[in-house]
Order: sequence, then structure tokens, then C-alpha cells
Amino acid sequence: MTIKFSISLLLIALCFASSLAQSQAIRKVDFRNFSYPTCFDEEKKTTRITNGKYSRKVKEGDSSYSVYFEVRNIVYGDLDGDGQEEAVIDTICNSGGTGQFTDGQVYRMQNAKPVWIGSLGVGDRADGGLHEIKYANGLLKVARYGGNSGACCPDYIETFSYKLTGKGLVETGKAVISDYVSKDGNYAVRRLRFQRGASATVVKGATKGSEAYLIGARAGQTMSLKISATNVEVNLQAPEGAEIAQPKLNQAWSVKLPTNGDYRLSFDAKKGTGTFSVEVSIK
Repeated sequence: MTIKFSISLLLIALCFASSLAQSQAIRKVDFRNFSYPTCFDEEKKTTRITNGKYSRKVKEGDSSYSVYFEVRNIVYGDLDGDGQEEAVIDTICNSGGTGQFTDGQVYRMQNAKPVWIGSLGVGDRADGGLHEIKYANGLLKVARYGGNSGACCPDYIETFSYKLTGKGLVETGKAVISDYVSKDGNYAVRRLRFQRGASATVVKGATKGSEAYLIGARAGQTMSLKISATNVEVNLQAPEGAEIAQPKLNQAWSVKLPTNGDYRLSFDAKKGTGTFSVEVSIK
């Protein structure tokens, strides 16, 4: 009886191990030594990447420039619920200019080989560039940078959720927007939030770099500010470059807003650490 029971347990363990190996077969693919479409070799279908990276010099007449491609991360997860994992390859590409083009290439195993089934879509830094890709609770979570301050400077992070269906990756649920803070903490953009039913709030802070607040408002409303600050420059930007007067320090100040959207109130340290306190009212 003991021997039969032990054999049964062994068979169960072997079946489980075999099933697990099949479900995770794509993890055996060496995606860091692989061929991918790039932003600089458009005439070629793919370019071979070695150890997760590729770079070269390109000559044009008397000048030259560098191009590169890199695999930043590999995310695994069962995106369609069939019991088999897919892989999403987080990549970044530069074709010689300022653009840093990020994308996610999605693969599944088919007939024991990796097959490309789509991409997440290219973004460039604050213009939809990829912040993070992860798999959680059966969904692919894709966080992208966003904003209205140019490709250099994100205003927020927007996270989308996807499922893989017969029609490809399909967005599910609502996107979630969160504040953006740089890794060193010296550049931050936060959404100014009012308590329910309130039209005013107070914010205090300190920065060695730049701290900005997005204030959502409508055309015709009045924004009132009372700012006290030390060692910082204060700037107010209207949506889409609309003209707007600049706030004054240490006195009550107000302006009628010219357009709908997010107004950006920023505090930039002049030297060392700057401090500020601001009372904001929208009516």
C-alpha cells in the first residue's frame, strides 16, 4: 500500500511538473539574443540583438550618428487564459535624434516556436513612452508617460489594462492616472485635488529641482492664488499655450481663466532648496 501510494504521488508530481513546463515553455526562449523590428532598419524586417543590445555608427556624408536598440525587460503571463504564458518584450530604440521610442512586442508559443502576435504601440518619452509593463490578476498592465509639456517632461503616468483575445490585445476597464515623480525626486508633477465640496486647498513643499501641480479648471472660472515662496521661480501655464498673466508673490492674486483644461503651476528652485506655500481657489 505504501509503495503504491508513493508511486501515485510520484506520478502526480511528474504530471504537474510536465504541465508547468508546458505552460512556461516561452521562458526558454532567449529574447535577449533575438531578432526584432527596429526604428532605424526599416528596410529590413528585423535586426539581430545580442545580449539584449544593439548599436552602430551611421555615416551620412561628412557626419555620423549613433543608433541603438535595447531590451529593457521581459514580462511573462497568461494573457488569454488558455493556460500558456505569453511574453511581452519591453524595448527602447533610438534612430539618431532625440526620440527615445519604446514599445512592447508580444509573443506566444506555437508549434514549439515563438510567434509574434502584436505590439503595444510606440511611445516617445512623455508622449506615451512606456514607464512600466507588468502582469497582474490575469491582465497586462501598461503604464505610459503623458502630458502637455513636451516630450521631455512627463506630467503624469497613465496605466491601461489589457486582455488578449482572438482580436488581439483589447483594453479593459478605465485607465488610471497617477502623479509623476522622477527617481531622484527632484522633478515632480502632481494633480492638485480638492476635498469633496471644497473649492480651495493649500499646498506646501520644498524642492531642489522642479515641483509642478496640475489644476483642472474651465474657461470663465476664476483662479485665485496666494503664494509665499523662498528661492524659487513661479510660473503658471495655461492649456495648449493660451496666454495667461503670471501670479504675484506674497499677495492675493486672481485671474479669469481663458480655456478648459489643466493649468500647470510650477516652482523651480533657483539654487539649493526652494520652499513654497500656496493657497489655491477655483470658483
